[in-house]
Amino acid sequence: MIENAIKQKNKTQATISTGEAQSGRTIVNNRVDEIGRNDKVSVRYSDGKEVKDVKYKKVENDVKSGKAVLI
Repeated sequence: MIENAIKQKNKTQATISTGEAQSGRTIVNNRVDEIGRNDKVSVRYSDGKEVKDVKYKKVENDVKSGKAVLI
């Protein structure tokens, strides 16, 4: 039982660190928001570049792969 609890905790922490949850939700500032593909978002890429007011569907793959984070 304790092992299952530890595994679940680690899984939750990994989900938070990658910025996405299994249900297709995205974690932003420690809260879960439903983001539609046509919603406008701002992202920051790993090289420091920021893109503002772009549709989520344009940057969805970058966010899911970890190349960019929602800001």
